[in-house]
Amino acid sequence: MGYRSCLGIIQLADQYSPARVEPAAERALVTGACRYQSVKSILKNSLDIAPPTIPPPPPPHDNIRGAEYFE
Repeated sequence: MGYRSCLGIIQLADQYSPARVEPAAERALVTGACRYQSVKSILKNSLDIAPPTIPPPPPPHDNIRGAEYFE
């Protein structure tokens, strides 16, 4: 199953350039959307051109426990 997905992503380089498929695959890895359809959507919407935005951490709040609480 994984082989066919990988082959599909590699074949996207025929429709789009390999220079676009590589950043699209990197963006998919960063966002955790590692599927053929996700990479294809990134390329279709030209999201591979813009760098992925990582949201800032939430502001400190009394009701949010940190990692030290669970140690």
